[in-house]
Amino acid sequence: MLPLPVGFASFSKVYQMKTPEKKKTAASNEKAIPKKKRPVNIFDGVLTSISPTKLIMKGKDGEESSMNLHEKIKSTCDGEACECQALKPGQKIRVVTQKRDLTVATNIASLDKKSRFAPMT
Repeated sequence: MLPLPVGFASFSKVYQMKTPEKKKTAASNEKAIPKKKRPVNIFDGVLTSISPTKLIMKGKDGEESSMNLHEKIKSTCDGEACECQALKPGQKIRVVTQKRDLTVATNIASLDKKSRFAPMT
């Protein structure tokens, strides 16, 4: 091995090439924060007809739309739990659908005696 020129050893210590460091962000230092649940789609209207697997409603715009009922659907009548078959045509309803599939209803709230819907949780 050849000897290093005079002063080269001190020169190499001062001007060593450094690799760029990755910037640390708050997210990389902390545990991943779980995303909040995505908001659901809510539709208000009047019930036209209902069967064990399908719901037909007239929306605020006056157009009829049909939705399939989820197998584990939850329904309420004036804020109290009830069966979907207890709903009557002409009742005001609020339908919650899946976010990715607007044709599948997961929750139905109906009004019979009350004038306002209870907040959905």
